[in-house]
Amino acid sequence: PSSTCAWTFEAAALYLKADSEDSSGYEDQDFEWAYRLGIAYDNGGCLGVRFRFFNFDGTNNSGSNDEQGPEIQSYDLEVFSGFALGSWQGEWSAGVRYLDLQEPYGGSYDVNYDGWGPTASIELTHPLTQALDFYVNARASFLFGDDDENEAADDTPVLEAGFGIQYNTVLFGNCESYVRLGVEGQRYKNLAYEYTDGDLYGGVLGFGLAF
Repeated sequence: PSSTCAWTFEAAALYLKADSEDSSGYEDQDFEWAYRLGIAYDNGGCLGVRFRFFNFDGTNNSGSNDEQGPEIQSYDLEVFSGFALGSWQGEWSAGVRYLDLQEPYGGSYDVNYDGWGPTASIELTHPLTQALDFYVNARASFLFGDDDENEAADDTPVLEAGFGIQYNTVLFGNCESYVRLGVEGQRYKNLAYEYTDGDLYGGVLGFGLAF
């Protein structure tokens, strides 16, 4: 990007459901709204810098206060750069993540995890029309942390993937912004009750505003 389009603000609304591989994991969940916010700076040099925040608060179908779903907040600080792969345009990133995940079950059965670790992602877009692209992305993090009640793993990966359609437009000067509609899944390995995997999956509507 040119120096006049160095900043990008990103926001996404996600409609996600929590699930686990075992009935002793997350209680039967409703779909709930989550959000992701980010700010990135790239003046056209070798690397850009980005900060992102993700928040999800689950609620089970019973609606009882003592059996809420997982509460997840993650913070990513990373560098990124673009590349070309034939007709695909790509972007890679690498940095560090902090994760705070809580799953209340009552008493000593609660999951109360927080951890730090490296994170890396890749994203590809392919043109469909002059204004529409197909996008696909994936992210992997490996966290070193601690669960206060020893109901979840201390050191564990988190995996994410998504795909969908991206509409490109120019809003400010020559700065290209976008709107996205797609699906997304996240897997939290061994971070649900009794060392089971916790999953989030659903739809996402996002936009990026360059200025």
